[in-house]
Amino acid sequence: MKIILILLFIVLMQCNYEPIYSAKSGQIKIYKIENNNNNRINKTLSSKLKYLETNNKADEIQILLGDSEEKKEIISKDTKGDPSKFRLKIISSVDLKNKDKILFSNNYSVYFDYSNNSKKFELNQYEEEIKIDLINQIVSQIIFDLQQIK
Repeated sequence: MKIILILLFIVLMQCNYEPIYSAKSGQIKIYKIENNNNNRINKTLSSKLKYLETNNKADEIQILLGDSEEKKEIISKDTKGDPSKFRLKIISSVDLKNKDKILFSNNYSVYFDYSNNSKKFELNQYEEEIKIDLINQIVSQIIFDLQQIK
């Protein structure tokens, strides 16, 4: 076991392993995050990206959160015609702007399929957890795209 750990350590040190969000996330400087659509998804996205804001006008890079929506679709039904599987999808448009120039514009779409639950309270709780996970996926994708621009 010790030999495996030592070999793993040596291999990782040789290939310049670096966590994705550690060093590069500190280099991203956003002047302002604008929320064009004041819905719950955009408020959550804005709060999760807030740590990137510097409020320094010299950076002049802004994140514009556009239209965001969530959709709940029935993807299968049981023999009685009742829903048995759902798909929760979150779609959000994001623009990155420097002064009056758009650096990039992207629509993010993530979804998750899940089974129905006869206990509606538990189903609602589970759906809230799914929404948080989907929003976190979008935040990760936005940060990754920001790092590609820098």
